Amino acid sequence: MEIRICPECNKAFYALKETDTLVCHYCGFVIFDQRGKQRLVANFDFNFTLHGHKVRAKLKDYSETGARIVYKGRLLTEDTVLNLVIDELGIEATAKTMWSKRIAKDTYSYGLELLK
Repeated sequence: MEIRICPECNKAFYALKETDTLVCHYCGFVIFDQRGKQRLVANFDFNFTLHGHKVRAKLKDYSETGARIVYKGRLLTEDTVLNLVIDELGIEATAKTMWSKRIAKDTYSYGLELLK
């Protein structure tokens, strides 16, 4: 066991050294995902294109294989394909939704897989 500090909520927690998945016990932030990729905290707006329409969203965290975003609008189903443009990171990529979680009346958090 080792003590880790969550980059999202800044609270300390114990974690196993051998695990590929590392999630904060307090706020649920994914520090290392199932693929062992480190998640970096972000908090800025970006655009994605959905069915030919430019949409604004907020990037919450990302790794080299995925991202978590927050989007206010209609629910996107699993496997929805998006075209991302994240100028701050120099990213133009295609991604697909892997999961969604409702966080307010018409606001959702999404897990995205970046497609190659």
